[in-house]
Amino acid sequence: MTLWLRARERGDAEAMTGFYEKDGKHSTARTFAGHAEILPMFEHSLATVDSLILLDRHLVTQGDYAFETGVVRQQGVIEGQRLQLDAEYVAVLASQEDGTWLIRHLIGGNVKMGPVASD
Repeated sequence: MTLWLRARERGDAEAMTGFYEKDGKHSTARTFAGHAEILPMFEHSLATVDSLILLDRHLVTQGDYAFETGVVRQQGVIEGQRLQLDAEYVAVLASQEDGTWLIRHLIGGNVKMGPVASD
């Protein structure tokens, strides 16, 4: 997920999508299946979310699979209001034949959203 975060910091939606298997899934408020649906979702996210960090990350590997859990914190402007969204996530990664790991399914839930606290 660290390389995925770097791609996001560069604003590279194609690279972000490339960390998913061709038929991978990204499930939050709805499920996006395959690169053709995931790419425009990330393009929209890059246009509206100006800050994204992963907190409290845990990784478990078992054979050809890895499971990462944590909290994603995003900040952005929705309908003129600056909001912060915290959501728990589980990412299921699968080992590929070339030895790389790709996301098979990322699931986000237990969302908490509210205004960004003033400094």
